[in-house]
Amino acid sequence: GPAGRAFTLRPILFAYMCGTMAMMAFVSIVGSLSRQLGLAPWQAGMAVTVSGVLWMLMAPIWGRASDRLGRRAVMLTGFAGFFVSYCAMSGWLVFAGLVLTRGAIGGFYAAAPTASQALIADNLPPERRVAAMASLGAANGAGLVLGPALAAQLTHFGLEAPLYLTALLPALGLAVLWK
Repeated sequence: GPAGRAFTLRPILFAYMCGTMAMMAFVSIVGSLSRQLGLAPWQAGMAVTVSGVLWMLMAPIWGRASDRLGRRAVMLTGFAGFFVSYCAMSGWLVFAGLVLTRGAIGGFYAAAPTASQALIADNLPPERRVAAMASLGAANGAGLVLGPALAAQLTHFGLEAPLYLTALLPALGLAVLWK
């Protein structure tokens, strides 16, 4: 870790969960949001799909970057870009904006699993890696469940509320990783 600190998995798990929550919160409201904006169903599907596609395409790029630039730098860059992309999506909701910002969200969030797994491999002995990887899976699973639940609760305040408030999740993950 930085400055000789002992490696700890908790901030990574927390940030990973926040990131997955933010990714999945959008999925739970995109239908209602697209109806409100007058978008066709294929346009809503495209906004969700492009994020996953860029996540897959960017993961090896982020992996190589983390080898070259360092795990922490890549995770912080990824979460910062993830947060900025989410904020941009919240500001102007048109089809092109949704596709571009969701794509950026997926592309930047790809840094989280890639660098997290590399950090585990770098810092834990082989006998502890399986449990740590399972913890990443659990954090991801918690985000998959909690993100849509949070978005659903926030829709009581309008469709913009989940977008604005879930944009804070990557910022929260970034802050925990930075510390």
